[in-house]
Amino acid sequence: VEKVDLSDSVDTQIGELSGLNSIEDNLKLWLDATNIDLAKNITLINNDTVNQWNDLSGNSNNMIQSNNDSKPSYVSASNGVDFDGTNDSMKVTDFELGSIMTTFVVSKLDATSSIFLEHSIDTNSNSGFYFSPEGTGNGLIRNSGSYVLSMDRNSWFGIGQTNVGILKYDGTELSYHKNSVNAAFTNPGTISNVTITDDLYLFSRAESQYFGNGQIFEILIFNNALTDTEITKVNYYLSKKWGLESSMDSDGDGIKDTYDKDPIDATNRVYVIDTNTTLTSTVNFTSMGASEIEVTNNAVLTIQADMTFPTVNI
Repeated sequence: VEKVDLSDSVDTQIGELSGLNSIEDNLKLWLDATNIDLAKNITLINNDTVNQWNDLSGNSNNMIQSNNDSKPSYVSASNGVDFDGTNDSMKVTDFELGSIMTTFVVSKLDATSSIFLEHSIDTNSNSGFYFSPEGTGNGLIRNSGSYVLSMDRNSWFGIGQTNVGILKYDGTELSYHKNSVNAAFTNPGTISNVTITDDLYLFSRAESQYFGNGQIFEILIFNNALTDTEITKVNYYLSKKWGLESSMDSDGDGIKDTYDKDPIDATNRVYVIDTNTTLTSTVNFTSMGASEIEVTNNAVLTIQADMTFPTVNI
């Protein structure tokens, strides 16, 4: 069984040791659209249909689609797997997962879509979970007759932009997150953590309805509740890898990764300006999370209006 080392991949991407070796055994599924075929996509060309998306975790939880009319397609320009919103979908057969989990989905939706992932034919009446980019039910986990639901009726994920969505249940609270370690919404609830063995569906409900429209870039599912520090490091890995630094705040300190001096340390709240920048309107850097501004790389900071900002270090 082929396996890719997660911590090594994260270390390479973020440019430092992540210390994530300890969570590798908890990784149940890892889909990476830059490595669909376990050969860095050398067997694929643009618009090829994808019948098998290989699991990099070493658990052989490969996503499969045998119906030619329902296979998604590979998009070489973006390194994504594109689902048409009509009937494209994939599934892992007999996927094993309990209630306690952390799931990451990197996606760009082309239209409103109801389900990213569902671990049952319908979690409304069966044990399992679903993760939705819509607000009618952002996340639901059901186990042994009890359930916990995260729902704020907010279409939170967005359309037309690549984002990172996270669903996490730690045994007492279900939360979903967008582009940050900080939760967008939480809901308390206690349910069993009995392992559930059922099919895991991608971008559909049981391959019969709620087909997703857009591209999936990466999915990671862990069978434990990652700590904030671990989530932050996976976030920054995804941020760097998929070019999301201008929209992601991996450590939740209020500063987007592209301006954050240390995007994996929420206590380091230095806002970095490294190119010539002219500020023509008031900017409150404190409200953006910064405790300092640092101008580097011989950049010139020109201020053309009264501003509120903390100490400037050059």
